[in-house]
Amino acid sequence: MTERRYVVLDLFVFHAITSNDVDLFSKTTTVLRLIKDKCHIILLTRTLRNEYWRRIKEIERSRGGAYSSILLRFIISLLTNRDKVDDVEESPRELPREVVPENDLPLVRAALSKPAVNIVVITTDRRHLVDNEKLKMYLRRENPGIEIIHLDDYSKLDP
Repeated sequence: MTERRYVVLDLFVFHAITSNDVDLFSKTTTVLRLIKDKCHIILLTRTLRNEYWRRIKEIERSRGGAYSSILLRFIISLLTNRDKVDDVEESPRELPREVVPENDLPLVRAALSKPAVNIVVITTDRRHLVDNEKLKMYLRRENPGIEIIHLDDYSKLDP
């Protein structure tokens, strides 16, 4: 049996829909399918949920391609599946601004919201998240069960 993993998804899922990057589209679809097929749970705070739905509405208004609508429907089905989403309260702790980039505060707060052992933040942002050693050290102190990984590495982590 697959180990339960809590997942925080960066906004790359929406970039995969709106860009013409076939590789990003393919990898995003693979990761979402892994989440759907295994006992993984997406952590959503109110802030992240609102941002995801805002992006979904924008895409629905502006884009109509066949592939984009397939991935969009897949994302919506995951976000509305009560077995696949855990609505959590944002971590109330003050986060050090010199360590956590402003745009990534919602992701880090979602990851810190659950005192779980197995939380993965999946992102395409190497500079601010994956390769941010200060952030990784901070997260290890706060909850050593949090891992930040690049989209390219998720399927290797969870074959």
